Amino acid sequence: MDEFAAPHEETTVEAQLEELMDNAGFVAPDPTSTITVRTSGGETRYVPTSEPLTVTQVLTAANLTVGGVVEYWLNGARIQATDLVPAGQALTIVGSVKGGNGQ
Repeated sequence: MDEFAAPHEETTVEAQLEELMDNAGFVAPDPTSTITVRTSGGETRYVPTSEPLTVTQVLTAANLTVGGVVEYWLNGARIQATDLVPAGQALTIVGSVKGGNGQ
């Protein structure tokens, strides 16, 4: 009988988590209308957009600053700051990246 208790508990925990997120007003970003920005420091930010943005525009919208030598990667290819990043894609930044708000 214990083997049937775990799935029930898991469903209860999932339901509680969903209710907590709903009550907190948390809305997960729609992956097709955002650009995901990942840094080599492990940070992830989301930039809402319905159209492609240049890497520079993505950095500005994500409130990120880069310094020194950095590399931008999209779908396994190295790109430049002037290249476009389509909505629904993940941009990876490798190098010295600083976040806003005194980070």
